[in-house]
Amino acid sequence: MTIPLYRSSTIKFNGKEFNDIPFSTFDMKLAGINGLISLPMLYDTEFIIDYTKKQLIFPKAKLKSDKIIPIQLTTNADQSLDISTYIYLNDKYRINILLDSGAGDDSFWFSDRFIPILGLDPSKLEITERASEFNPEIKTKYYKGHIASISNSSVKVEHPTVSFVEGLTYEGKTSINWLGKKLGFNLKEKKIYLLD
Repeated sequence: MTIPLYRSSTIKFNGKEFNDIPFSTFDMKLAGINGLISLPMLYDTEFIIDYTKKQLIFPKAKLKSDKIIPIQLTTNADQSLDISTYIYLNDKYRINILLDSGAGDDSFWFSDRFIPILGLDPSKLEITERASEFNPEIKTKYYKGHIASISNSSVKVEHPTVSFVEGLTYEGKTSINWLGKKLGFNLKEKKIYLLD
C-alpha cells in the first residue's frame, strides 16, 4: 500500500498525552476494526492489555511478575514497530512468531513450509483460498488443522486449531490473548509480563 504519513503535535489517549506521533489514514473496510493504535507511540510507556475488561491501561506502578516472556522488536525506518517472540510447536520446533494484537482471539498462522516439518498430511487439512484485503486479485491458500501444542516457558495451548498460510513471509503470526487474560508490556525492556 502507498499511503501518506503525517505527524500529530499532540494526541491524548486514555488520559495520557503523547507528542509528535506519526499517523496515517486509509479508506478500507475491515470488519470490527475502526482504527489502530501505533506501538511506536507506546515505546516509552508501560501498558497493560486486560482481555477480561477489554481495556488498555497505563499502570501507575512499575510492572512486575514472576512470569516474563522476552520479546524482540522490529522497526521500519522508526515509523512502525512489530513485536515477536520465540515459541515451540509440538514441544519440539522452536520458531519466531509475530505477535498481533489485532489478529482476533486464538489466531494461529504459520508458514505452509511447516506442514511437512510437523509430519502433517496436507490432504487431511481443510484448504480454503482467500483474496487479499488490500488487492482482491491476489489469492492465498490456507491449510487448516490441528497440532499437538503451542508453548513457551510459561504458557501451553494443547491441540489448537491452526492455519498454515501459503507463502507467509515469516515463520508465524499469532494473536496475543493465548498468553494470558492480563498482559503487561514494556517495549523498551523487551518484556511481556503475565499478570493473570
